[in-house]
Amino acid sequence: MYQRGRVEDLQFDPGELLYRRYKREHWIDGTFSNTGFRFPRQSVNRQKYSEPEDVLFLPDGTFDAEMGVLEFAVRDIPSTLQHEGPTFVFFPKHAPLPENFSHSELWCDRAERTGEYVEPNTTVKKLLRAKLSQHVAIRIPARK
Repeated sequence: MYQRGRVEDLQFDPGELLYRRYKREHWIDGTFSNTGFRFPRQSVNRQKYSEPEDVLFLPDGTFDAEMGVLEFAVRDIPSTLQHEGPTFVFFPKHAPLPENFSHSELWCDRAERTGEYVEPNTTVKKLLRAKLSQHVAIRIPARK
């Protein structure tokens, strides 16, 4: 899991899974609540460099056995969304941490690409949450 001098890998296969921890309260009647996706940047781990349970390790090295792990594929991320304003693009960005090489984030930018993270408007946030929520699956059930 440690970075150990490895550089970021910007290539994501569309079928690659992304893992994210979640609380049981975010899973309601067999569906992931869109409130489980917060802004800005969603923190996820890449399947290519980690196991699902790796997202349960906290920065201090402890393991959170109460949280669960959900997964969705890179292809499930809407590439563009727009509503009464600019068009936003969404994509995974590998953002390795010294203690977690697989760490990545779900990024947002404007269609004309600023190269910086851009916070989408409220309606686009809701659209993204709704679309992603339709594709998530539980990998490890949450206890809490």
